[in-house]
Amino acid sequence: MPTSGIGKNNSGFTLIELLLVLILIGVSSSYIMLNTDLIGSFKSSGDTAEDYFERMTNESILRGRTLHWFLSNEEERIYLDDFFTEASMLHSDELNFLKIIPSNSEVTIKTGNGTQYRINQDLTPIPMISFYPSGETSGAIIAVNHPNGTYKVLVRTNGEVDRVEE
Repeated sequence: MPTSGIGKNNSGFTLIELLLVLILIGVSSSYIMLNTDLIGSFKSSGDTAEDYFERMTNESILRGRTLHWFLSNEEERIYLDDFFTEASMLHSDELNFLKIIPSNSEVTIKTGNGTQYRINQDLTPIPMISFYPSGETSGAIIAVNHPNGTYKVLVRTNGEVDRVEE
């Protein structure tokens, strides 16, 4: 049976080895958190407009980046940060706000600066809502008019989302 020599101490890992392991764990876990799949979160969550905007707020916080949401009645786009280029756009057929609202609905949005848009064939010229990493938003009121009634989704500037039936 091997034994350690006199004066040798084989009691475990050194402080440097433990620090290296902790640093590796920290770096790998932050990499995983920062690269969460935005589209996966849309697919796996609930199917209400309120849930959609709450997920957008949470995704902006997780990424630590601003998300800008543009809308037409045929497509929606989400851009990262303030660069509205093809490279900063999140591509997916899974963005589902348009699938949440009933077909043959008319959508109007009153943005945080007071401008009102009726959503039609053209993509809106400015972001309808911006979601900031602090959990705040630019705010908006989304009104959905459909044959069975009308409801509004209030996206407040503090990130809270409410639905109002009319």
